Amino acid sequence: MTDSQRREIVQKEIGNIYDQLVINCRKTTGAGYDKWGDDLLAMCIEMFLEKEVDYIWKVYKDGKLENFLTFMMGFQLKSSSSRFYHRHRKFTDNSREILENYSLIQERVAHNKAFKDEPNLIVDCMEKVIAKLNPYEKMIVQEIIIDGNRYNKTSEKYNINYYSLKNDCIRIKNKIKESCKHFR
Repeated sequence: MTDSQRREIVQKEIGNIYDQLVINCRKTTGAGYDKWGDDLLAMCIEMFLEKEVDYIWKVYKDGKLENFLTFMMGFQLKSSSSRFYHRHRKFTDNSREILENYSLIQERVAHNKAFKDEPNLIVDCMEKVIAKLNPYEKMIVQEIIIDGNRYNKTSEKYNINYYSLKNDCIRIKNKIKESCKHFR
C-alpha cells in the first residue's frame, strides 16, 4: 500500500469520527468553544496530517486516532507556547483592554435568592467580624476571599511579599471561622 493510499484512508477515518471530535473539542474548550473551538479542531487535524505517514498510520492502526486528536486539542489549548496559542489565543488575550468597563469574566457562581429575606446568622457574624478588621486585613478579604484574585496578582498589585500575604490570608480566614464557629 502506498503512502498516499494510507494517508487517504486516515483522512476518511477522520471524516467518519469528525462529529465525535467536535463534541470532544466542545468539552475540551468549555466556555471558549465559541471563540476558538472550530479553529482549534482544524489546526489539530492539520498538524496531525503534517506528520510522517508512518506515524499517522500507526496511530490509525492502533485505534487511537480520536484519542490522539483530542489529546492534541487539550495540549494546544493549555500551552502558552503552542502554535494555536500564538496564532489565535495570544491576540484575544492581549486585546482585552480595548473594551473598557466590559466584564469578560463569566459569573460561575449561582446565587439562590429564594430565601433572601430570611436572616442568615453566619453571614451576619462574618460581616461583623470583617467590619472590625484593620484596613490591610479588609483589603485581603476583599481582594482574595471575596473577589477571588490570586495571591501573586494581589502581591504584585500592592507590592506585598507573596508568602506574607498568603499567611495573612490564612490567618484571617481562621480568625473569621473561629469567631463564627458557634453558628455552624
